[in-house]
Amino acid sequence: MTALAVMASLLTTAQSLDLAGHLRALGAPRAAQRLDGGPPPVAPTPFTVDSSKVHLVADAAAAAAFSADVGSASAIALDCEWRPDGPGEDHAVALAQVATKGHVWLVDFVDLSGPARITALDALTDALQSQSTSIVAFSIAADVSKLSSVLPNFAQATRVVDLATSTDGLAAAVRRWLPAHRLDKAQQRSDWALRPLTPAQVAYAAADAAVLLPLWDAMRAAGAAPSERDVA
Repeated sequence: MTALAVMASLLTTAQSLDLAGHLRALGAPRAAQRLDGGPPPVAPTPFTVDSSKVHLVADAAAAAAFSADVGSASAIALDCEWRPDGPGEDHAVALAQVATKGHVWLVDFVDLSGPARITALDALTDALQSQSTSIVAFSIAADVSKLSSVLPNFAQATRVVDLATSTDGLAAAVRRWLPAHRLDKAQQRSDWALRPLTPAQVAYAAADAAVLLPLWDAMRAAGAAPSERDVA
């Protein structure tokens, strides 16, 4: 049998076994595309959020709008930022990013005060403990621990979908499940307690939360999304 015939036979076998479909189910769409003989994959682009959809919750008007949006959401994505902890340090949470279908809210624990702070914290607590809202996160344990110190009525997060299914980070998960995009993590260890936040920090914070919803969709489509659970 010639080499060409062997290659044709292997291709026929691969197609009959639907190896491409198996690779997609494993979260390797680019490898599946190559097996299908399709065009070469396009280089991934940065995952970004339209700035008009990003809102800093630092006053009464923004707190009220945040409360209304998360109160009616069937699912929210959650992430938090704080000044990087060194040995023996435990810095307070500085920012909570909450993404809904149409908006990303940056709850500013540093600048929020008075009635606006109470409104925003009550809305966040209610959303986290709601039985009608799914909480999509990535390695949520540290976020919950930090939030517990600033949310006086918070007991546990319910209906949590933690997308961290391995030791790989969020950027790696995006590469696997959303291969058209990449996640810029350059601001991860910046000082989140300093104000004002830089434009780069705002863009990073918004993307880190907003990407979780399409990531969840992609994992669910492949039957790989974790089940919901409660996290205290």
